[in-house]
Amino acid sequence: MPITNEGLKAMGFEEKIPPIILKCKFFCLKIYSINGIHFGEQDVEYVGRLNKYCTFGIGNDLNNICMRMIKDKYCDNQDEWIEEKKTSAPFLVTCTEDNIEYTGSCTWYKVDKETILTYESFSDAKSKINKLVVDYEIPYTLLITSQLTSEENLVKITQLDTCMMGLTTDGKYLQDISMRFSGEITTSKKVSLSESFNLVVSKVESYTVPGKSVPRLMYDSMQETDKLKAFIFAWIAIEILINKSYKGIPTDDKFPTDGIPSEYSDRINKLFNDPMRDRKITTPLMKYAYLSIFHWKFLTIYDYDVLKRISKIRNDFMHGEKSIICRLSSQR
Repeated sequence: MPITNEGLKAMGFEEKIPPIILKCKFFCLKIYSINGIHFGEQDVEYVGRLNKYCTFGIGNDLNNICMRMIKDKYCDNQDEWIEEKKTSAPFLVTCTEDNIEYTGSCTWYKVDKETILTYESFSDAKSKINKLVVDYEIPYTLLITSQLTSEENLVKITQLDTCMMGLTTDGKYLQDISMRFSGEITTSKKVSLSESFNLVVSKVESYTVPGKSVPRLMYDSMQETDKLKAFIFAWIAIEILINKSYKGIPTDDKFPTDGIPSEYSDRINKLFNDPMRDRKITTPLMKYAYLSIFHWKFLTIYDYDVLKRISKIRNDFMHGEKSIICRLSSQR
């Protein structure tokens, strides 16, 4: 339901007839908490570029990060903001922008503490920036998470605020803010801020975004506070990624009958024990077996057995059969 004219006036907006024409460049600033690690108190902030549309900064002081990225503080009282959000350092800040000047016809106009507020005057600009966020910010947030996470220490990056802002030609902010909060208690491991920054930067050039649906689902899983939803989002993302990855690997159409090592013979026969099957390679498990035997020499029969066991647990779970997931080794 849209806001009525009376509602806008009650909020302090002035109706401008004819409309005011404003030009500005838009950017989307996103604030995240980094859960699972902490930096030294004296560590300085680091700022870098993820791609042509997105920059990032990490560190303990949110305002210092923002000063380096957009030449302005994020909040007047950082301690109060942190208490309100029930969060703590360190922080990740991303800034997505396209450096395009947009023109808006502003019927509703308000100035609040030197910031211009308008109502639905730059819908096209915000839509384009939001698309850049989906295509260029969200996938790289996953890269940052994976680079900061280790086998011994799981890192979770949780979104705290999103701020879509414009900067007019005369240097004034035009603001349209939406916020959401999520918080939980975690333990953290002290790490080097400079090493963390370098871990991210070292992978930026070689990083390939795994399509659109996988980053979106994994990002939603990271931000979801409901553990079941988080699990389902991540599960679907992994399923899509695995099937897409295996689909792109070339193999023979049919599984060869010759050249199969003796330790694999019984296992391969069980894969094709259905008389309706003609040894055509149709599933990821079949393709994995084929690649393990004929191409991926670094894999062993043990790896195949582990994958088959995981595949059975997955199938039992998805089809409602009894499955005790907690007994599956996390290292496997």
